[in-house]
This record gives sequence, structure tokens and C-alpha cells, in this order.
Amino acid sequence: MARELNTIKSKKAIFLSSGLLGTLVVGMLLVLSGVAPASQASSAPLGQAADQNGGSVAVQHLLPAIFAHAPVAAISGSPVAATTFNWAGYAVAGATNSVTFVKGSWHVPAVKGAVCSATSFDASSTWVGIDGLLSTTVEQIGTASQCFEGALQYYAWYEFYPAPLTVISTVPVSPGDSIQANVKYSGGAFTLFINDTTTGNSFTSAATTVAGADRSSAEWITEAPAGSIGVLPLAHFATVKFTGTSATISGHTGNIGSFESISGTTVYALTMVDYPASTPTKASVSVLTQGSTVTVTGVAAGPYG
Repeated sequence: MARELNTIKSKKAIFLSSGLLGTLVVGMLLVLSGVAPASQASSAPLGQAADQNGGSVAVQHLLPAIFAHAPVAAISGSPVAATTFNWAGYAVAGATNSVTFVKGSWHVPAVKGAVCSATSFDASSTWVGIDGLLSTTVEQIGTASQCFEGALQYYAWYEFYPAPLTVISTVPVSPGDSIQANVKYSGGAFTLFINDTTTGNSFTSAATTVAGADRSSAEWITEAPAGSIGVLPLAHFATVKFTGTSATISGHTGNIGSFESISGTTVYALTMVDYPASTPTKASVSVLTQGSTVTVTGVAAGPYG
């Protein structure tokens, strides 16, 4: 597989509405051809993720979802079902400057299959974050599980997008490790936290200001990151279960389900599908259990098309 897959580019989340469709199609064609649109181009340095053989590979996460279909109008008391090309999980959208906290827990998913091909770059990321659903920044922290050219790789990372990803070398992770993570906004800055409760290693970022951050959504996501030829094949995994999920939006603190009845917020259940035909489904999402537990199930891998 071409080495250009090492470069993982970022795209903002866009609803496919009639007014945005032409712009999105042009942008997607540029991405698929290996050229980022001018508004998305980045010369940011790449992070380094250690592989199981002691080497390293250049990676840069990027995370916002591109919606395959404009979600239907919100139905009171029910999450809005939507499909995206690279996200699966749940998101809660609120007013601008309304989100101040998000947290969740999960186990690091193992990459399935006996063979990690020497020609493959299959990737997945699991994270919690603020922004990115309908905005141009993302403040997020999580873990990655991937197969890169014969090496299985697992690592913790954070990102204040559009700044580049940072690998958290002080929190090495392994498949099955229990992870707790949160993103907090206070005093004009974001602080990210992750704890591997299996090993006892944890990390807290420096308080960081992010220009243009809307603070308009909270997310619990498993993602297929995107590369210069489009969304990478989703690394095969069985399930990722988010537990202990909660957020603070417009002063209300509660689990995901609690926001279904809060005025001014919309809960989205996101299913990941392939581009451009919106089939097959690459990762499905469960209904909420007791308002707080989300299960993402890996269904199929595959890049765009």
C-alpha cells in the first residue's frame, strides 16, 4: 500500500444539505485524489506512535464526521439516527458555548484477525471530546488500535485540532485495558485527562485555549481516521462499549439519555457507513442502556468506495 497512507488529514464535520452538497463533493474529490482543499491543508508535524517492534510510524489523527445524510428532524424523547462516513457512537449537540464537560470509559479494543498484513493500514480510534460535530475544532482524547504494515499498534493520544495529534508516551496501552477519559472547559481553556485503570498510568494535559472553539457538542466515538486517499479501512474490532458517560451542557449534568428531554439539545445516534453508496455499514451503534451505555459494533472494514 502506498506510503501516502501515513499522512492522516483532517476534515470538518458537515451535514449534507442541498446548500453544502456541491462544496462537499468538490472537497471529497480532492481528498480522494490525495490533495487537501486549501482550507483543509496542513503542514503540521506528524506525531510518532511506537509499534510493537520498537519502531515508530508517523500518524496524525483527524476526527470530525462527515454526514452521509442530513439527519431527520429531532423527535422528542428519541435520539436522531444519522449515518456518517467515519464516526460511530453518540453525540449531543447544544448551543454555542454551552458544553463544558464530557467523560466516558471503555476497554481498548483489540484488532481482530490472526494476520496484520505487511501492506495494510487499518485504523480505528476511540475517544471522548467536545466539538467537531458541526464545528471546525475538536478537543479530544482517546486510544488508537491499528494495523500498520505488519505491526499491531496501540497507543493513547490527544488532540486540540487543528493542532496536530500528540501521542501520550507516559500512558502505554494494551488491548483490553480499562480507560477513563474526560475533557473539561474552565476559565477559557480546555484540559484533557486519561487514566488507564489497568496499569494505573494517567495523564492530564496543560490547560489549552483553542481559537474558534464553539463548545457546541459532546461526543463518544469510535472512528475510522482519514488519510490522503480518503477514510482508511476500519481496523477490525468486535465491540467498544462506552460506560459512565456524562456531559455538562448549558448547566445540566447528566448521562447521554438525559439530554433527550433537555430543551435546546439534540442527541444523535451515529452509524458509520462506507462512501459513496452509504453501504455497507462499517460500524453500528446500539440503543442507549439506562441512558448511559453505548455499544459500537464493528461490522465491515474498507476504504471509500
